[in-house]
This record gives sequence, C-alpha cells and structure tokens, in this order.
Amino acid sequence: MSEEQEQVQEEKKPDLNKAFRRKATIFIAVGFISFCLTMTAVYLANTSFSKMRDAGIPNSESARKMHKIGKALLWYSARNDWTLPNNLSILYKRQYFKEISAFDSSELPGEVKTAEDIDAGVDFIFCDEAKGTVIGDEVFPLLRENRENGLVLLISKKGLTWLKTTEEKKKSGQ
Repeated sequence: MSEEQEQVQEEKKPDLNKAFRRKATIFIAVGFISFCLTMTAVYLANTSFSKMRDAGIPNSESARKMHKIGKALLWYSARNDWTLPNNLSILYKRQYFKEISAFDSSELPGEVKTAEDIDAGVDFIFCDEAKGTVIGDEVFPLLRENRENGLVLLISKKGLTWLKTTEEKKKSGQ
C-alpha cells in the first residue's frame, strides 16, 4: 500500500467512529422515546379499562364488597348448574374468599366475625328470592345492605346490576 492510501484510510477512521456514535445515539434516543410512548399508552389504557370495569358500581366500600360477593356468587352458580347456594357463608367455607372481612363493611353497623354472622345478614342480606334459585334471564334481587334504603344488587345470567333508588329514578326521569 502506498503512503497516500494509508493516509486516506487514517482520515476515514475518525469519520467511521463519528458516524457509528451518531447512529448509536439516534438508536438509543428512538428506543427511549418508543419506551416512553408505550408506557404512556399502557397507563392510559389501564386507567380507561378500570373506569369501564367499575362503571355502574356505586362509589362506596360497601357497594364494592357487595359487587365482589355478587361476582363470587355468579362463579359459584356457574360451577353448580347456575344454581345459587342456600346460604352466603358457603363462599367463605369453600374459600371463594379467604378473609371473613370480605363480608364486613365499615359503613354498616354490624361486625361480621363468624360464618354464622354472614348467614345472619349482619352487613349484607342474602335475599330469600335468591336462595337455591337457578339463575336465568330474569333479573331478581341477590343482596342488599342491612340498613334502611340500602343498596340492592340484582342478578341474572347476563350479570349484576344495581336497583335504582327513588332518587336515581327521579334524576333519570323514569
């Protein structure tokens, strides 16, 4: 190789290093921006889905617990030819809920300490119309809060809904 060719190659090496660093910097920047956009999209989607999932559930601890109990009763019935149990404590006894506190609401006056308290309706009353009933397309009362004008959870094969109070009916014009 001649001296001129060696000199030309030496001059190209710094350019190659500079080009490599520029491409690496762009690659890292694009990767970081993609990561940030992806995490933002995941956060927004999660927020939207959680709002949709909880839509229609009254905003109270008691209502959330009633809804969880209602979903557990749907699971129980789906595994038992769509038949509801005769007592609510079976969900605790069969470990649909590991903690008895799932049946106790701080918003309601009673305190649930035993499986017998669950069946006695200390906080949530398992409606007589629901006990041992086969779930079909017809909507019927499932659970209600043990207080005056308490919430009522309705059930059918289509899912769970809430009985509108007289105030809600007036607001919606029904």
